[in-house]
Amino acid sequence: MKILKALFNDTEFYVTPGNGGDFIVLNGDIHGGIELSNIKIPMDKSEVTIPLAPSKIIGVGTNYAESDTSFKKSVPLIFSVPKTAISCTNSDINITRYFDSALIEGELGVVIKKQAKNILQEDVCNYISGYTICNDISARDSRLPLISNLIKKGSDGFFPIGPCFFKIQEILNFNIRTYINGNLAQSGNTKDMIYSISECISFITKFVTLEQGDIVSMGTPLPKPKAYPGDNIKIEIDGIGILVNNITSE
Repeated sequence: MKILKALFNDTEFYVTPGNGGDFIVLNGDIHGGIELSNIKIPMDKSEVTIPLAPSKIIGVGTNYAESDTSFKKSVPLIFSVPKTAISCTNSDINITRYFDSALIEGELGVVIKKQAKNILQEDVCNYISGYTICNDISARDSRLPLISNLIKKGSDGFFPIGPCFFKIQEILNFNIRTYINGNLAQSGNTKDMIYSISECISFITKFVTLEQGDIVSMGTPLPKPKAYPGDNIKIEIDGIGILVNNITSE
């Protein structure tokens, strides 16, 4: 099931696409039991907002290497992104006057179903609530002499997610495509990841407790395309949807 959060008449609802241009409002817990209600709201009068509210985002770096399996190291490269970096589909990503460009990193986001600590690889599926699309933006061409990864990757709005939360408790492979101004700039499949979903989540939970709704962003296929202010970005993952954002600068 595809679950979105939609703002209608100043109220947010969890919804799923229906027929005839309407969203169907959902009842229940999006990470547990959820059911369709009898309430519908019009899509064209609703604003799609951020579908999830994670307590934290964990990223997996350098997780694709053009099929070069020799690149695999002993453990995944893990980093964190502040939740204040999250933004929604159709939002502008302001890279500010301090940067001239940004690397665009279309990624599969794994959404955690329940608290996870010291999880075995074979049990990871029981802790998956579903998936979303992530754009793990990295600002580039800084006008500052020294800049940290926190600023380059974790500035406000630098981590768009959505447009929906694809609720399914299975480990699947997905095609990922990134378009800049309508031109294909990046393409890959999660089957080519160096570290699998199970390996990454099992490793992370040895050190960091994952909470319900947290997102593990699984890394981006190569190459990482560069975008500039004025560019339109679309990241498409088959079965989930298309995340759309524009790069701006103040």
